[in-house]
Amino acid sequence: MTNFYLAKVRYTKQLENGTFKRVTEPYLFQGETYTDVEARIYEELAAYIRGEFKVTSIVPYKINEIVSVVNLENPIYKVFVNVQVVTDEEKKKAHKYAYLVESENVKKATESVEKHLSSLLVDSEIVKVEKTEILDIFFFKQSDSETEEQPNVGECYEEAIESEQDQEQQ
Repeated sequence: MTNFYLAKVRYTKQLENGTFKRVTEPYLFQGETYTDVEARIYEELAAYIRGEFKVTSIVPYKINEIVSVVNLENPIYKVFVNVQVVTDEEKKKAHKYAYLVESENVKKATESVEKHLSSLLVDSEIVKVEKTEILDIFFFKQSDSETEEQPNVGECYEEAIESEQDQEQQ
């Protein structure tokens, strides 16, 4: 399973006017453990940040899928969706999912997620869209000798539905 962690990093940043300011900025990392993520923070951010920096927090970040992140020139939005699934007993059951999408504005973020969800054969409703402060997303690096699991479209639905059906049957 793919886990994401929100890491906050504190360092001294030089502003456009030449002054220096102490800032804390959030970054999203894909990783398996806190230790793995912390090591990757130092490895990845050393190229971007001059001087010393301190990791002030690493917390799990609950998202089900990253829909569209291209070049991070636009803000990243977190879109919350309720999905209605009909169970074997013909009852509707709601599942909550969270998606990340890079977009120019809220409207385009909503449209991207709606387009993404249109291929699914379930009723869904976007209930909330919020702009995040995430500056960059760091995925697993893939080498020729190893392949890491990447988020898969629709896979989170199937896993959630199967696990809930298994739990209901027990």
